[in-house]
Amino acid sequence: MAAGIALLTASIDSPAGAAEQEFDVASIRPSDPDATTPPPQMGPLVFVQRARLKYLIGVAYKLEGYQIIGGPKWIDERTYDVQAKTETPASPAEIRLMLAALLRKRFQLKVHNDSRNMSVYALTVAAKGLKLKEAERDTPRDGRGAIQVGSSDVIGRGVTMGLLARYLTIELGRPVLDGTGLDGHYDFVVVFGETKPPDASVESFGSLSYAIKDLGLKLESKKASVPVLIVDSAEPPSAN
Repeated sequence: MAAGIALLTASIDSPAGAAEQEFDVASIRPSDPDATTPPPQMGPLVFVQRARLKYLIGVAYKLEGYQIIGGPKWIDERTYDVQAKTETPASPAEIRLMLAALLRKRFQLKVHNDSRNMSVYALTVAAKGLKLKEAERDTPRDGRGAIQVGSSDVIGRGVTMGLLARYLTIELGRPVLDGTGLDGHYDFVVVFGETKPPDASVESFGSLSYAIKDLGLKLESKKASVPVLIVDSAEPPSAN
């Protein structure tokens, strides 16, 4: 990996090695396939509907989907409704610890850390320099760290480079690593769609990622060692 390229998750949290913390009450049930799916809540009250175990592992261990490897096929197929609550104040990191403990207890989840050499994209500042605008302190009601996707544009408000890298990871279907070295929050508008680049980069990255050149950013394809979590085993959840 080139110097200065930071992984989206630089290291995998290891809740199993920390002091055990648990929710005061918790319920896990198979999802109703006809039920609506409200946005998840992750705080003193955890409420997630129609969640796959692989997604829950990603939340508990603060990982992207591509970093979770192995396990039975159903962990990315069957969906569950999760409700849990702690009566005492808890930080986001402590909530993840509790969720990891819940998954180990109810799904008999067993995992271990490893790494894999993967094809990735590195997000870096282009040679001509950055063209991003620092976000204002008071932002619209959708808040800091929001990316809004339209039919031909992407609007960012208070976006970190880590968040942009995660968004590009989803769009490109390959890990995008933040190598910009930037730690600010930025506002931007990226217009794409009918405009085609004058070179072959669209075949590699698509018109959206070509358009980020207007922000003074670029993507480079390379190989890198990526930390992953291996799912050794898991069982359908025990009864509440």
